[in-house]
Amino acid sequence: MGAYRCVSELWRRKQSDVMTFVQRVRCWDHRRQPAIGRPTRPDKARRLGDKAKQGYVVLPCPSRRGGRKRPVHKGIVYSKPKHQGITQLKFQRNKRSVAEELLGASWVDSGCSPPTGTPPNFEIILVDVAHSAIRDDPKDQLALQACAQARRAPWSHLCWQQVPWPARQRPHSPQG
Repeated sequence: MGAYRCVSELWRRKQSDVMTFVQRVRCWDHRRQPAIGRPTRPDKARRLGDKAKQGYVVLPCPSRRGGRKRPVHKGIVYSKPKHQGITQLKFQRNKRSVAEELLGASWVDSGCSPPTGTPPNFEIILVDVAHSAIRDDPKDQLALQACAQARRAPWSHLCWQQVPWPARQRPHSPQG
């Protein structure tokens, strides 16, 4: 059994004594590391698209805890009582996509880092597109183009240049 396989098997049993101790020590150590560093789970980062080469960076990005609050002045909502909720609103997108949008850079993928008492972090794999090691490798270029095409969304204007949707063809009208 290889090293990555052994680590992934260990992560599957999260409530074992070994894993709880290792996770506690790792979270303590992870909070004291610099912001840009190595992934907490190298096997998961490798599956998500991280490579051990220059130009790839793993960056923890925090997301806010709890629900969304409606941005109204002094809590006054001029509407029907049904629509006057302010505090217990649920955001339409998940926390991971919000964290990726906050970063606003060319990213490959992201995964959740170990839970702590602080706000949840998502480790986002960034790629420096202008780096010569990335520009000269055709495999990296293909991977980045595939990621860009898969991520066509209304909120992706911070990360990618907008790609127009394909024009819809009109159905043929019967000639008669």
